Amino acid sequence: MGAILLTYLGIVIAFSSEVAISGTDTYLGGVFILLSTITYASYLVGSGWLT
Repeated sequence: MGAILLTYLGIVIAFSSEVAISGTDTYLGGVFILLSTITYASYLVGSGWLT
């Protein structure tokens, strides 16, 4: 669990510098990407691929 949190923290740190360049819609795109990754991870865990 700690590795996942560390990974997402790194993504947030890398992503935060892009927000000032790209504008406010970047947050919306980031939310969609985050929801997509959570959905896909849930699918992988639920289907048994990661057991």
